[in-house]
Amino acid sequence: MIEAICEDLKHRCTGCEACKFACPCSCIEMVFDEEGFAFPSIDDSACVSCETCIRVCPNNRAPECESLAGAWSFQENGDSAMRSSSGGAFHALGLNMIEQGGAVYGFAFDGVFVVMRRSDNEADLDWLRGSKYVQGSIGGSYRQIEQDIARGIPVAVCGTACQIAGLRSYLGDLSKEVLLIDLVCHGVPSPKMFERHVSYLEHRYEDDLVEFVFRDKRRTHWLMSKHFLYRFARGGDVDGGWRLDPYYNAYLKGLTMRECCYRCPYSTAERCSDLTLCDFWGAEKVPRTVDRRIGVSALIAHTEKGRKSAAQLAAYGVLNEIEVHEVVNGNPNLERPTNRPEARDCVYADISRMGYDSWAKRQVSLKDRVLSKIFDLIPLCAVEPLQKLRGCGRSRRKSD
Repeated sequence: MIEAICEDLKHRCTGCEACKFACPCSCIEMVFDEEGFAFPSIDDSACVSCETCIRVCPNNRAPECESLAGAWSFQENGDSAMRSSSGGAFHALGLNMIEQGGAVYGFAFDGVFVVMRRSDNEADLDWLRGSKYVQGSIGGSYRQIEQDIARGIPVAVCGTACQIAGLRSYLGDLSKEVLLIDLVCHGVPSPKMFERHVSYLEHRYEDDLVEFVFRDKRRTHWLMSKHFLYRFARGGDVDGGWRLDPYYNAYLKGLTMRECCYRCPYSTAERCSDLTLCDFWGAEKVPRTVDRRIGVSALIAHTEKGRKSAAQLAAYGVLNEIEVHEVVNGNPNLERPTNRPEARDCVYADISRMGYDSWAKRQVSLKDRVLSKIFDLIPLCAVEPLQKLRGCGRSRRKSD
C-alpha cells in the first residue's frame, strides 16, 4: 500500500493530475479538500503498489530547469492584442501551430470550472484567450496529447509551470515532441471558491453569469488592466477595479492560493518549458510602433525549439529582442514565490464559518472602495508617466 505519493502532500502537491493518469490500475481519483482544492486519493483495494504515481510526481525530483536562450517583447497585429490579457503572444503561437496542421492545448471556462481544451482551428483558439485566476484541470487532455503525438500531429501546450512539469514528467521522452509553454503565475485559488463566487454574483444581480473577464482592457490602459467584467444572460454588464470584487481582491492580496504556491519551486527565470509567457511591464522600452495602451507580451525561450517558435512570431506582429533581466524586473514570480500572508491561515475557514456572502461583504473594505475611486479618476494619458515614476522608485529602492 502506498501511504503518500509525495511527502507533505498538503503543502507540496500542485494538483497537476499526472499521477492519476499515469496509474495503470486507474485507482487514483482527485478529491476536493475542505478548501476546495483537488488532491489525489488512492483506492487501496485496487492499488498494486507499482509506485508509478511516485515516479511520475514532479515533486519527487528536482525541477528539470532549462537554460535561457533569449527574450522578446511582442504585440500581435490588428485588434487581437486588445482581445488578449497581454499582447497576444499565446494566440499568435497557437495560430502558428494550427497553420502548420497542429493542435493547441490551453485553458478555457467550462461553466464555472476551468479545464484544458484542445483547439485545431482559429475559432476554437479564441476560447483559450485571457487570464483565468482559478486552478484549472488538465484532465483527459493527458491522453489526448499522447494520441496526437502518436498520430504525428504537432502539438503546443500552455499551462502554469507546475502543470507543464507534470505533463513533461508524464510524457517522458515524448515531451520533446511538444512545444511546452508556461505562464508566469502568482498562484491559484480554489475552483470551489470560484464556484461559490459565481453563485454569490448570480444571487446578488438576480441573473445568470455567462462571462467573467479578469482583465478587461476596454475602459482602462493595459498597465492598469486589473479591471473585471461580469456579463449576464439578460445583457447587463458590471465592471470595476479589482478591489471591488471580493474574489479578485483576495486573490491579488495573496490570500487564497493553494498552499504549494507559496513555496513554488518554479518561481525562477529558468523553467521546465520551451517558452515562458508573461506581461512585459518594461514596455516603455518597446518600439514606438507598438501601442502600449493595449498590451505587450514578453517571451523567454529556454530551448532551441522555444527560440525558433518565438522567432516565427515576427509574421504575426511586432517582435523585439530584449534582455531577460528586463522581463524579470517587472515579474517578481520569476524570482520568488508569492508571499504567504498571515491571513491565509483563516480565509477559507472564515468562508466556511460565516458563509460566502458575509465573507464577501467584509473582504472589500472602505479603504478598497476609496482607492478604487481614486484610480478611476486617473486619466489614461497619465498612466504611463505614473508607471515610469513607480518604476524609478523601485529601481532606487533596489540600489539603496
